[in-house]
Amino acid sequence: MDLLDEVQQEDAGEPLSAASPEPSNLPGQLSTASGRLQGLDDSFGHLAGQLGELRERLVQGRFHLAVLGQFKRGKSTLLNALLGEVVLPTAVVPLTAIPTFIRPGDTLAARVHFLDQREPQDAEVQTSGQLGEFLAGFVTETGNPKNTLGVAQVEVLHPAALLGKGVVLIDTPGIGSTFQHNTEATLNFLPQCDAALFLVSADPPITEVEVEFLRQVKSKVSRLFFILNKVDYLSDEDRQAALEFLHTVLTEQAGVSIEAAGYKPGKDVAIALDPAASSFYEDGAYNLSKSGQGRTNTEMTALYREWVTKYPIVSIEDGLAENDWAGFVEHTATLGLIDKVQIVGDDIFVTNTQFIARGIQEGAANAVLIKLNQIGTVTATIKAIDLCRQAGWGFVISHRSGETEDAFMADFAVAMGGGQIKTGSACRSERIAKYNRLLEIEQDLGLQVSFGHCLRGNA
Repeated sequence: MDLLDEVQQEDAGEPLSAASPEPSNLPGQLSTASGRLQGLDDSFGHLAGQLGELRERLVQGRFHLAVLGQFKRGKSTLLNALLGEVVLPTAVVPLTAIPTFIRPGDTLAARVHFLDQREPQDAEVQTSGQLGEFLAGFVTETGNPKNTLGVAQVEVLHPAALLGKGVVLIDTPGIGSTFQHNTEATLNFLPQCDAALFLVSADPPITEVEVEFLRQVKSKVSRLFFILNKVDYLSDEDRQAALEFLHTVLTEQAGVSIEAAGYKPGKDVAIALDPAASSFYEDGAYNLSKSGQGRTNTEMTALYREWVTKYPIVSIEDGLAENDWAGFVEHTATLGLIDKVQIVGDDIFVTNTQFIARGIQEGAANAVLIKLNQIGTVTATIKAIDLCRQAGWGFVISHRSGETEDAFMADFAVAMGGGQIKTGSACRSERIAKYNRLLEIEQDLGLQVSFGHCLRGNA
């Protein structure tokens, strides 16, 4: 028995069988369904196999993550970087012709599966260079032109730490080259994937071929993530322009949006803005340097309202400058009362009860960003929150620069019952600590509490 056989036997668990169903769990139901399909005629055999593979993945906790994109976007290079060494072949011409599944293993190995009934071909190697040479004979157009060898897919075992967490990385044939069968091969195996990374680059920008491919991909992969590659040589301004162009093309031409990820805009996923307008307020005007425009507070409010009608924006924080009290009053009257958007004051209030009281009196917002280490004490923070409650305003418990991994803020946010916390993106330990604590609190409280969303007039 070779290495790959041992790994697969260890991973597979109990053999698939309809004789011992496990009706109380999903793996058992999949096993039962697969067994019933096998009992039908041969035309259902491939469906039974797909259900069996899905059950295996579920039992083993495997997450299939494909890397997609046009040829020469850097898919194989990205995967090599994730593995920490050069394993997959790379070249200056379109290369990958066969899907390559990279799974966890204690040592380097590879197995080639064929379309016909031939036995798989295995390779146990000592170095990544040897593995790359072996793979080149099967997964490249040079070594296997137009897949004359009849390869179905290739499995690679690698000891990379990322793979040990249950991730299976998948290198895919580049689409859009003169090798049309590469595009077809990629589309055919996509239903096996849980999610996909789609690589594009700034130069050249996304092409019509990629847009057309994306239109087909949307129905085959439930989760799509985009990576803008090869941007290290761009200036900040050019990088931002490339991102904006990519976003426009994805939404307006490729139809990629929140819905494409399986969520409903405004219900499952919404947008909260923090323009930090004080940072671009100069000489009495809001200086939008990229467009070369200077806008008044009325024009800024009109701009935000235009966005609100187009996108599921439910909250705007610091949409105007910190001393623009008159602008905030108009801002709130228009966006807050008419459009039911949460208007959050941060720089204008600085968690100070005197400023919050003025804001309530003048109608300068309808919510406050609450920062414990801004006002200085828990007692003063609670007084600020009490003012918000008395006025019927929302409040958002927020982190601030200089945060540590102390997770008290998560407990405080739940205890105050405002329903909102702002602690940054899901990265970096001082932020993750708060999210982990929220998960612990949810687990501890269980059914004793209920969670509802407090925006769009649902406070």
